[in-house]
Amino acid sequence: ESVMSLAVGDGGALGLIWYPDPFGAQSAYPDQLRWARVPRASDDYEPTFAFGLSLRQGLALRERIAQASEPIVVRAVVESAFNSGQGAEPWQVMVEAFIRGTEPGLGQDVVLTGHLQEEGTSANDDASGTANVLEIARAFNKLIEEGRLPRPRRNLRFWWVTEISSQRQYFADHPEASEQMWVNINQDMVGADQSQDVLRKQNITRLPATRFHFFNDVVESVIDYMVASNTSELAQAQAGSGFYPNPHLSHLGSRDRYNARMIFFHNNTDHMPFNETPIGVPGTTFTNWPDNYIHSSDDQLWNIDRTQLGRNAASVALMAYAMASADSSSVARLAAETVGRGEERVGRNLRLGLTWIARSADKVTAYFRALDQIRYAGERERLAINSLPQIHSSARRTATPLLEGLDRREELAVSALELAYRQATGGEPPEREPSETERRLSGLKPVVTAGPVEFLTGRNRIGSVPGLHSLMAFEVLNAADGERTGLEIYRFVAAEAREAGDYYYGTVGPEAVLQYLERVADAGLLRLE
Repeated sequence: ESVMSLAVGDGGALGLIWYPDPFGAQSAYPDQLRWARVPRASDDYEPTFAFGLSLRQGLALRERIAQASEPIVVRAVVESAFNSGQGAEPWQVMVEAFIRGTEPGLGQDVVLTGHLQEEGTSANDDASGTANVLEIARAFNKLIEEGRLPRPRRNLRFWWVTEISSQRQYFADHPEASEQMWVNINQDMVGADQSQDVLRKQNITRLPATRFHFFNDVVESVIDYMVASNTSELAQAQAGSGFYPNPHLSHLGSRDRYNARMIFFHNNTDHMPFNETPIGVPGTTFTNWPDNYIHSSDDQLWNIDRTQLGRNAASVALMAYAMASADSSSVARLAAETVGRGEERVGRNLRLGLTWIARSADKVTAYFRALDQIRYAGERERLAINSLPQIHSSARRTATPLLEGLDRREELAVSALELAYRQATGGEPPEREPSETERRLSGLKPVVTAGPVEFLTGRNRIGSVPGLHSLMAFEVLNAADGERTGLEIYRFVAAEAREAGDYYYGTVGPEAVLQYLERVADAGLLRLE
């Protein structure tokens, strides 16, 4: 787009012939054709056409032009349109299949997604995900119809979509639809041959802190199982285990280990429209990264590994069925995962806080950041424990003492911070003095006033705030539930960013949070009470 502006807008060129930077990252892929785009409209000039070449083709053409004794004449034939094969009306791919549960009225549908709209060379992104959704649906249907797998309590829904946009349109067309949905599992790039190129890793996202739910721990437990089952270690060989303890291999696939990892959340794929305001359905995605073949002519079947494709399909199927089938008999096991893993998460934040107090020259600032970290961790775990009664009403009896135990552990963590501060300074922690911006935030209680229809176009009016990571802006809006003050939102989201590390989400300041909330309010989507 920037080249179009310079060449056509400023230079008066008829069109572009583009190829990658010879000194850029794509220099390692000289025959790769990258996807590119040109602007549909501009206030400064009339956009026109462009042709994309590989690096090798581009350098050869440049050399030919440099050596030519007279201008080279070309004839360009451009066939382009902004409509689809279905006509000039706006049209998006969205197909649904359904396996009805035994209690379809629960309003807790489990939705699996993959997107169809990519170009012809899109084997991994996202033919792999859409194929897995289809295969999971086929396998479930066959096993249930044959009586080999009990029909789950909840509905299983399978969506093949246009990435992000068709879900947003669907929710705008059916504003009440999300009330029937419990969780989402997305697959976007799940077939990568992990032995190629930069050894691509299968990432699976944790839930955003604002959407935390026991579902997160179902996901993590399945991934832990699949990784351990398909990893070889010296000690397990000495114990008499096989090369892989419980291998999941395809006859025509590799024998590579399962290089998968749970990571802090990101967006940019089809779980995003579920997690975002105003929908609020917890969603996770399987998305491999890094990937130098994405959006290029190299995204072909030769870089797909049937073994990794199958492992991801099996993992998603297990997560989906566990959620769809959960009942009163599942509560104890799911609570054990939620509380046990929650203890690890709180412990991680306590470690961070104690480390800051020990290392920082500014002990007061370090102490209050550490305190915010523990309060954030406690609030997130309350969301997870409070989601357990969604399984069955009997889980309320389980959740109440678990919440009381969490309160006690949170206060023990705070006591550990106070002790660390006293040992580091010889004194007691002082009273907290908020900044002027923090005082302004404390007087606000933001509440979202718009629904899916208004957000469909309104979110484009918000814009970005310099210095605020887009994912943390996403969380600021998600946290505006009408209960939290602006100050509580700031402290919660700032702690979420610190937990992941400033290299991941950057840092979150009160000024940026206030500015973002004001922008959302100016867009007519939120009220600052």
